Amino acid sequence: MSNLAKLLESKSASSDSANAANTANPTDHQLAISTISSFSTLEDRIRQMAARWQYSDAELADALTRAAQNPAGWLMCVEDDERKQLWKL
Repeated sequence: MSNLAKLLESKSASSDSANAANTANPTDHQLAISTISSFSTLEDRIRQMAARWQYSDAELADALTRAAQNPAGWLMCVEDDERKQLWKL
């Protein structure tokens, strides 16, 4: 597993525990996530991130599987990566 995949997994895991703790009282971020029109939007963004980081096919498949299980966590990861990309422009 690449270092990036490990980093994303750790962010996803911390998001999982935070989401479990806040299920009764959703945060603004969780409410914003609930307005995402479809998973394909997140999937497209993950594929773009994977291309930037040169994910292997196996890493991309793993990322998409994990995103289906925890879209909120992966949305945070993708947003963070996109913000960092904007600073490079």
